[in-house]
Amino acid sequence: MGSESKFLFRKNYAKYEFFKNPVNFFPEQMVAWGQQSNGCIPQSQLLQNFLNSSSCPEIQGFLHVKELGRKSWKKLYVCLRRSGLYCSTKGTSKEPRHLQLLADLEDSNIFSLIAGKKMYSAPTDYGFCIKFCGGPPVQKILGNRFEKEKLLWAFAK
Repeated sequence: MGSESKFLFRKNYAKYEFFKNPVNFFPEQMVAWGQQSNGCIPQSQLLQNFLNSSSCPEIQGFLHVKELGRKSWKKLYVCLRRSGLYCSTKGTSKEPRHLQLLADLEDSNIFSLIAGKKMYSAPTDYGFCIKFCGGPPVQKILGNRFEKEKLLWAFAK
Protein backbone atom coordinates (compact mmCIF):
# COMPACT_ATOMS: atom_id res chain seq x y z
CA MET A 1 0.00 0.00 0.00
CA GLY A 2 1.78 3.04 -1.29
CA SER A 3 1.36 6.68 -0.50
CA GLU A 4 -1.50 7.02 -3.01
CA SER A 5 -3.77 4.71 -0.95
CA LYS A 6 -6.83 6.36 0.51
CA PHE A 7 -10.21 5.58 1.99
CA LEU A 8 -13.28 6.36 -0.04
CA PHE A 9 -16.61 6.47 1.77
CA ARG A 10 -19.84 5.91 -0.09
CA LYS A 11 -23.36 4.87 0.78
CA ASN A 12 -24.16 1.22 0.31
CA TYR A 13 -27.89 0.66 0.20
CA ALA A 14 -27.39 -3.09 -0.24
CA LYS A 15 -26.78 -3.36 3.51
CA TYR A 16 -30.52 -2.93 4.09
CA GLU A 17 -31.28 -5.83 1.76
CA PHE A 18 -29.75 -8.19 4.34
CA PHE A 19 -32.57 -7.43 6.77
CA LYS A 20 -35.30 -7.73 4.13
CA ASN A 21 -34.20 -11.06 2.67
CA PRO A 22 -31.36 -12.67 4.64
CA VAL A 23 -31.62 -16.02 2.81
CA ASN A 24 -30.02 -14.38 -0.26
CA PHE A 25 -26.86 -13.72 1.75
CA PHE A 26 -26.41 -17.28 3.02
CA PRO A 27 -26.38 -19.70 0.06
CA GLU A 28 -26.83 -23.31 1.09
CA GLN A 29 -23.49 -24.45 -0.38
CA MET A 30 -21.50 -21.91 1.69
CA VAL A 31 -23.17 -22.36 5.08
CA ALA A 32 -22.68 -25.20 7.55
CA TRP A 33 -25.65 -25.22 9.89
CA GLY A 34 -24.06 -27.66 12.30
CA GLN A 35 -26.14 -30.23 14.10
CA GLN A 36 -29.40 -28.34 13.61
CA SER A 37 -29.72 -29.14 9.91
CA ASN A 38 -31.18 -32.61 9.72
CA GLY A 39 -33.19 -31.92 6.58
CA CYS A 40 -36.60 -31.49 8.20
CA ILE A 41 -36.21 -27.77 9.02
CA PRO A 42 -36.19 -25.41 6.01
CA GLN A 43 -33.10 -23.27 5.45
CA SER A 44 -35.04 -20.03 5.98
CA GLN A 45 -36.17 -21.19 9.44
CA LEU A 46 -32.62 -22.27 10.37
CA LEU A 47 -31.32 -18.87 9.34
CA GLN A 48 -34.00 -17.11 11.37
CA ASN A 49 -33.10 -19.24 14.41
CA PHE A 50 -29.45 -18.26 14.07
CA LEU A 51 -30.21 -14.57 13.60
CA ASN A 52 -32.40 -14.56 16.74
CA SER A 53 -29.86 -16.38 18.92
CA SER A 54 -26.31 -15.82 20.07
CA SER A 55 -24.95 -18.59 17.82
CA CYS A 56 -24.00 -18.17 14.19
CA PRO A 57 -23.67 -20.43 11.15
CA GLU A 58 -20.25 -21.35 9.85
CA ILE A 59 -19.49 -19.76 6.48
CA GLN A 60 -17.14 -21.72 4.24
CA GLY A 61 -15.69 -21.48 0.77
CA PHE A 62 -12.67 -20.55 -1.29
CA LEU A 63 -11.09 -17.10 -1.08
CA HIS A 64 -8.01 -15.60 -2.67
CA VAL A 65 -5.75 -14.32 0.12
CA LYS A 66 -2.85 -11.88 0.01
CA GLU A 67 -0.91 -11.14 3.16
CA LEU A 68 0.78 -7.87 3.97
CA GLY A 69 4.22 -7.72 2.38
CA ARG A 70 3.58 -10.54 -0.11
CA LYS A 71 3.14 -10.13 -3.86
CA SER A 72 1.35 -13.37 -4.69
CA TRP A 73 -2.21 -14.48 -4.02
CA LYS A 74 -3.16 -17.90 -2.66
CA LYS A 75 -6.50 -19.62 -3.17
CA LEU A 76 -7.44 -21.09 0.21
CA TYR A 77 -10.43 -22.93 1.65
CA VAL A 78 -11.63 -20.64 4.42
CA CYS A 79 -14.08 -21.08 7.32
CA LEU A 80 -15.59 -18.17 9.20
CA ARG A 81 -16.47 -19.14 12.75
CA ARG A 82 -17.45 -17.10 15.77
CA SER A 83 -13.86 -17.36 17.02
CA GLY A 84 -12.26 -16.05 13.82
CA LEU A 85 -11.39 -16.64 10.17
CA TYR A 86 -9.56 -19.93 9.55
CA CYS A 87 -7.94 -21.49 6.50
CA SER A 88 -7.55 -25.21 5.95
CA THR A 89 -4.02 -26.57 5.57
CA LYS A 90 -5.36 -29.77 4.01
CA GLY A 91 -7.80 -29.21 1.14
CA THR A 92 -11.37 -28.65 2.32
CA SER A 93 -10.93 -30.34 5.70
CA LYS A 94 -12.57 -28.57 8.64
CA GLU A 95 -11.00 -30.73 11.34
CA PRO A 96 -9.48 -28.57 14.09
CA ARG A 97 -5.99 -29.99 13.48
CA HIS A 98 -6.13 -28.82 9.82
CA LEU A 99 -7.40 -25.30 10.56
CA GLN A 100 -5.00 -22.39 10.93
CA LEU A 101 -6.13 -19.01 12.26
CA LEU A 102 -6.03 -16.52 9.40
CA ALA A 103 -7.47 -13.53 11.26
CA ASP A 104 -9.02 -12.80 14.62
CA LEU A 105 -11.99 -10.61 13.77
CA GLU A 106 -12.82 -9.45 17.29
CA ASP A 107 -11.51 -5.87 16.90
CA SER A 108 -11.46 -5.37 13.15
CA ASN A 109 -13.24 -3.63 10.31
CA ILE A 110 -14.00 -4.83 6.80
CA PHE A 111 -13.45 -2.50 3.84
CA SER A 112 -14.34 -3.12 0.19
CA LEU A 113 -11.62 -2.76 -2.41
CA ILE A 114 -12.07 -0.46 -5.36
CA ALA A 115 -9.99 -1.38 -8.42
CA GLY A 116 -8.43 -4.34 -6.62
CA LYS A 117 -7.14 -5.85 -9.85
CA LYS A 118 -5.30 -2.68 -10.77
CA MET A 119 -3.93 -1.66 -7.37
CA TYR A 120 -3.20 -5.04 -5.77
CA SER A 121 -2.94 -7.40 -8.77
CA ALA A 122 -5.98 -9.23 -7.38
CA PRO A 123 -7.42 -12.14 -9.37
CA THR A 124 -10.79 -10.33 -9.52
CA ASP A 125 -12.21 -6.90 -8.76
CA TYR A 126 -14.40 -8.26 -5.95
CA GLY A 127 -12.29 -8.04 -2.85
CA PHE A 128 -12.17 -6.68 0.64
CA CYS A 129 -9.56 -6.11 3.31
CA ILE A 130 -9.41 -6.64 7.04
CA LYS A 131 -8.09 -3.74 9.09
CA PHE A 132 -7.42 -4.32 12.76
CA CYS A 133 -8.13 -1.53 15.25
CA GLY A 134 -4.83 -0.31 16.67
CA GLY A 135 -2.78 -2.62 14.46
CA PRO A 136 -1.05 -2.33 11.10
CA PRO A 137 -3.00 -0.46 8.39
CA VAL A 138 -4.15 -3.61 6.56
CA GLN A 139 -3.30 -7.15 7.59
CA LYS A 140 -5.06 -9.27 4.96
CA ILE A 141 -6.57 -8.63 1.55
CA LEU A 142 -9.19 -11.15 0.42
CA GLY A 143 -10.70 -11.66 -3.01
CA ASN A 144 -13.77 -13.42 -4.38
CA ARG A 145 -14.87 -14.62 -7.79
CA PHE A 146 -18.21 -12.80 -7.67
CA GLU A 147 -19.61 -9.69 -5.99
CA LYS A 148 -22.38 -11.71 -4.33
CA GLU A 149 -19.76 -13.86 -2.56
CA LYS A 150 -17.94 -10.73 -1.40
CA LEU A 151 -21.16 -9.43 0.13
CA LEU A 152 -21.77 -12.76 1.88
CA TRP A 153 -18.35 -12.74 3.55
CA ALA A 154 -18.58 -9.07 4.50
CA PHE A 155 -22.06 -9.43 6.02
CA ALA A 156 -21.13 -12.65 7.83
CA LYS A 157 -18.25 -10.94 9.62
